[in-house]
Amino acid sequence: MDIELGFDFWAPWDEMITHGLWNDKEREELREVLGRAIARKEGEVMLGTYKIELESPAEGTTLFRVGFGEPAQNPQIVQDAKSILDNLPPETGGRLALINGPASLPVAVALAHGLCHRFSYLGVFDPKVGGYVVAVAHGDEHKIGDIIKV
Repeated sequence: MDIELGFDFWAPWDEMITHGLWNDKEREELREVLGRAIARKEGEVMLGTYKIELESPAEGTTLFRVGFGEPAQNPQIVQDAKSILDNLPPETGGRLALINGPASLPVAVALAHGLCHRFSYLGVFDPKVGGYVVAVAHGDEHKIGDIIKV
């Protein structure tokens, strides 16, 4: 299955499967699990239990629309979410990352950790305030607790 996201999502996985230390049965099982990763539309990746869709609502800003996929427990969901982040194009990053959508606490922490290495500021949507609350700030443009309306 080909995923058209502007980067080769399968390259690291295929290399690992082909040259890993697995037997044939384990390779097939791994390919089956990874085969659940699908692109629903340009910019959206779902890896089994979690999905992330990227949008650019403004220059220097990347919106990550996130959500759950197949039912699973947190240990698997957080691994899937991290795998998606780990395979984002290297140029994904910049000034401001915004997260909107459901996430368990372990997944939210993994998302924040992965994104704060790529972005200066991280905002998380809060429907009660109708905007994104800045949760990570590396610079003077925004401070923790600021509300960003997009």
